[in-house]
Amino acid sequence: MFRTHARIGIEGFGAYLPKYRIRIRDLPLAHGSPSPDFEKAICGPDEDAVTMAKEAVERALRMAGVGRGKIGSILCGTSSNPYSGKPIGTILSKALGMEGAILAADINFSGKSCSEALQLCLGLVGSGMVDYAIASGSDSIPEPGGKGATYSSCGAAAFVIGRESGSSIASIEGSSTWVMDALDTWSVRGSAQRRNSGRFAERVLAQCVIASVKDLLSGLGLSPGDFDHVVLPQSDPKSALDLAKRLGLKPEQMEAGFVLPKAGNVESLSGLLGLIAVLDVAKPSERILVATFGSGAGSDSFSLLVKDAIEGRERGDFLNQVSKKAYIDHKAYLKFLNRNSGGSA
Repeated sequence: MFRTHARIGIEGFGAYLPKYRIRIRDLPLAHGSPSPDFEKAICGPDEDAVTMAKEAVERALRMAGVGRGKIGSILCGTSSNPYSGKPIGTILSKALGMEGAILAADINFSGKSCSEALQLCLGLVGSGMVDYAIASGSDSIPEPGGKGATYSSCGAAAFVIGRESGSSIASIEGSSTWVMDALDTWSVRGSAQRRNSGRFAERVLAQCVIASVKDLLSGLGLSPGDFDHVVLPQSDPKSALDLAKRLGLKPEQMEAGFVLPKAGNVESLSGLLGLIAVLDVAKPSERILVATFGSGAGSDSFSLLVKDAIEGRERGDFLNQVSKKAYIDHKAYLKFLNRNSGGSA
């Protein structure tokens, strides 16, 4: 388990969810029998991982009330950077007026990308290297190409991290990482489409997440029942529910953070979009468990304690975005993808 010498807090958070949605049942490549109510967010013709990350970071900064000159690092987790060899973190530092003496980089660990960025920010702030850091994640997933991509979605999230103080809305009590390689997901060089054999995914996901969570709980002396809210990886409904059962969790603990049916699975964010949904409604003194998973990258787990300062913040932005939507059919979906890739409609 990881624990910083200095107590670390979340000062602000923000998310961005495109307004366009497509029902999973309307996808010709949807696998299995998806619920008729499930849907996912789709980027508009002028949106990509960069524009969504900027929106999420700006929302997080507004909530935190931290001057941009105090930000020492901005890390972006993504699996769909539209630019080859140019980090989104660098683009964000320019677009947000933070260019200069700042550490900016991308993290590319599939579903563990944003949580790994968060882990690194905890270390940067906890060591005193920077006063504040931004952990962000953003993904724009293309046309589904296999079973694992059926629920893949688009969106972004960001967290402003600093040393715990009276302004912190939540403190991070500890974190854990469990790494296990898995030869089940790959992509052809030059293609954004990832392929999944499906042979090892469920087994490795369960092993990594359970080991990561158990290591965290053991280190903190906590049990599953000590958490008011729990957010687990949400690549599909079955895996999330199976994990909850194996960890001894109750359905009510999962309710607030289960965003898969309405937002889809924004892969680089894994459980962290669910964390934002929880923080939108959480009360002081409630404890939150978050676990993420990236195929071939492992699992990160975090324990957070909500602080009194959260009641003084304007919340509900993410939940409002979930409710504001415009449905598109598969034909329109393909047009959006074509425009984003530079083709003709």
